[in-house]
Amino acid sequence: MNIYKKRIAKTLLQTTGAKFFFVVIIGSVVLTTSSCDKASTVGLNVQPVNDLLNVGYNDNTILVTKTVKEDHLRTDQNLLISGQAIIGKYIDPVFGEADASLYTQLRMTTDILPTSNSFGTNPVCDSTVLCLTYGNATYGESVGKRPLRKQTINVYEVTTPFNTAIAYYSDTTVQINAANDLAANHSFIPDISDSVYVAEYIAGIRTRVAKAPQLRIPLQPLFGQTILNNQTTGNLTISTFQSFLKGLYITANNTSGLGTGEGRILTYNLAANTSVMRVYYHNDTTHNGNVLYFDFYLSSVDHFATFNRVQPSSILDTVQTNYSSYIESMGGAKTKIQFTNLFDLIKGGNIAVNQANLVVKVDPSTLTWHQDSYAPPTALLLFGIADDGTSYLLPDLTETPYYYNGSFDATNNQYVLNISRYIQQLLDKKVNNNGAYLVVPHISAATKGNRVVIGGGGSGPYQMKLNITYTKLH
Repeated sequence: MNIYKKRIAKTLLQTTGAKFFFVVIIGSVVLTTSSCDKASTVGLNVQPVNDLLNVGYNDNTILVTKTVKEDHLRTDQNLLISGQAIIGKYIDPVFGEADASLYTQLRMTTDILPTSNSFGTNPVCDSTVLCLTYGNATYGESVGKRPLRKQTINVYEVTTPFNTAIAYYSDTTVQINAANDLAANHSFIPDISDSVYVAEYIAGIRTRVAKAPQLRIPLQPLFGQTILNNQTTGNLTISTFQSFLKGLYITANNTSGLGTGEGRILTYNLAANTSVMRVYYHNDTTHNGNVLYFDFYLSSVDHFATFNRVQPSSILDTVQTNYSSYIESMGGAKTKIQFTNLFDLIKGGNIAVNQANLVVKVDPSTLTWHQDSYAPPTALLLFGIADDGTSYLLPDLTETPYYYNGSFDATNNQYVLNISRYIQQLLDKKVNNNGAYLVVPHISAATKGNRVVIGGGGSGPYQMKLNITYTKLH
């Protein structure tokens, strides 16, 4: 029986279909950041001189910011699109403990027909290895600071079929055979820079062959033997295999002994043809010590990620009246923003918003910690909050990405978001002023370990500001 948690997401995760694709595109593009000041307002160069007296500038909107936990994050769609996954565990010096795990199917590319004798007579498993090719990003302690801490990896067989008719989220669980760890608490050093050498038999000669950096997890030989024993059952065809072996659950959440700032979360490229489960075997006709193998691929299959974050109470559910607010990927935390005195702008009559920039400054002291790498998200998105608490796309997001911007400016350590149309809608009372959520875009949130400390709405060196240039309509 499938055990999963299925909720109505109250965040950007509700965007599906065309809206979801659009958010993915915006969240995935790294854009050139621009800023606006009093002298560079939009439209001034085309207005009649007499109208310039009606142009105003305001940066006094009171912003009340609050860090809240993300409800949960949909993680099946992003993996189907990007083929990237993250696995590992670290203890962030600011955001606390985080770990990432993966549920995945396996795929055959060649049928093992009952009459084919494909594995030969009396096939015997020599070893079974799960190979995961490293991606190009890591989060957590850096190489060179000190010897990297070991991580423990566990692999369990999934016992419930994947269901493409439902959504899977960062807190979904499905049934596994928890009593049988196929990896037997395998420990490894999570270093993406080291190539590995694999023994292969070429023309009957055992040869060490260099492979791209990858995590190689030895699995129980009996597990591989069970697969070989099914060569005559019809369970090993492209169409039947995923009913026979429903999938694997790969996790590092049992890693222990990490201190503050220790541990790593790494990206893995599931789309690479080297991300496979390989069963090595021999049979009665194997000659010259040659070892045969058969691969099961992790690409183009159903899979989803699950995350666990244990944040310190100091960053959640508190109104940040003075200094900081917090945003995390991996279904962690987002910032709620209230525009409390926005309607003071129209006390003297209606206005037309020329430009409204939300300037979000980053506390640079939190970007690194003792040489460790805790990179900020490449972009942030703002979503309005509807009367029922769900989120909706801002009208500014339907413009070109260059209009909205939202990408990280590493020179000035800030994000600038053009939300002019949204602010105009609020002032025109076309939508209610329920506040907005500032979040990591979906793809990044589900496939990366980024997080960022930003200035809150209160006073301080990194104060969040809403800068509005407008024209009086009276």
